[in-house]
Amino acid sequence: MKKYILTVLLLLLLILISVCYGSSLQYQQLSVLQMYSGGGVACSPTYDSELQTDANAAEPDASDTNATTGLTNYTLETFESTTTNPSLGTYHINAVADSINDRFVDVLTGLTDGVAYRISFDVAHNGTGNNWACRIADQTSSSDKILLKALTSADTTYSSVSAYFIKTADLDHLQCIATTDTGGVLFDNYSVKAITSPCLGGELHTSENAASLSNEASAVTGFTVTGIDTFESVSTDTPQAGTYHLHIREVDTPTGSARIYMDIGTLFSLQEGVKYYLTFWGKTSGLAAATWRMGFSTSTTSIDNGKIIGTLTDADTSYKKQGVSFTYTSGSHRYFTIMENNVANTGELWIDSLSIKEVVSE
Repeated sequence: MKKYILTVLLLLLLILISVCYGSSLQYQQLSVLQMYSGGGVACSPTYDSELQTDANAAEPDASDTNATTGLTNYTLETFESTTTNPSLGTYHINAVADSINDRFVDVLTGLTDGVAYRISFDVAHNGTGNNWACRIADQTSSSDKILLKALTSADTTYSSVSAYFIKTADLDHLQCIATTDTGGVLFDNYSVKAITSPCLGGELHTSENAASLSNEASAVTGFTVTGIDTFESVSTDTPQAGTYHLHIREVDTPTGSARIYMDIGTLFSLQEGVKYYLTFWGKTSGLAAATWRMGFSTSTTSIDNGKIIGTLTDADTSYKKQGVSFTYTSGSHRYFTIMENNVANTGELWIDSLSIKEVVSE
């Protein structure tokens, strides 16, 4: 009987709340869903106008053009527009290698450093020969910075690839390259657009530290230090946002591979196979030839090739934004690392506004 009376009272209370505040509660509930689309209300990102405007076989339009205009061939045996197997429209790029590092590239001219972009394309292996990779790299060294898609001869069905990245000198061109020796790829539906309003989940970097956007504190919580002389929270030297930023100094006792790192997989409960977007701001003291590298790794000792977000050099004495999206697995992106990357093993820099959010929709 007592349980019955309590149930009735609870129902009456819910009815009263619904009558008095129904419309307000409904509005608040909808607002939460709009902020994060996991509950069923669509979250739609928006982008600026198309920047991949070259008339060629890979253009992101069904009315494509029988040409390779805008894409540059580096020693490929075959580099052509063909109608054999497009993913969109009539034409696609057919690229075939006969030696390692044969490739085609698109230099991302017209993009602005510090601005976020979405890059996307469809790619498939031609089924013969060996491995290829499509990645974002830097034109100076053509080194692998952000691996977008690795392909073997079994990957003969088109994959739709997309990523967010902040344009820097390290991330200034797209390349698709033969990473073994022979083999070929089909490339189509290539698009580059500035991001105006991404569809992201809530902030995951909620640790109390000087680089936190949502929970700033004068602390270095969440980071592990190896070989660094000084790692501290400071309010001097003009933080990028808020009152504090992280200060890293490696001058007095130079140490090879001196670094700080964060176990983002464990700290933020990142989920296998889910895409996230990590961004941060950094600047250096201008110490000559003192370069630092930032990126992801599977261990605490290095930064993996294909997961290098960028570098900060002695020229970067004003805050500079960097960032990329990535699909998390514990075997690929568990650690975010900042490491000295110069012969003298020295340098000084500041880090602020480190953000990690789920990419809900692209």
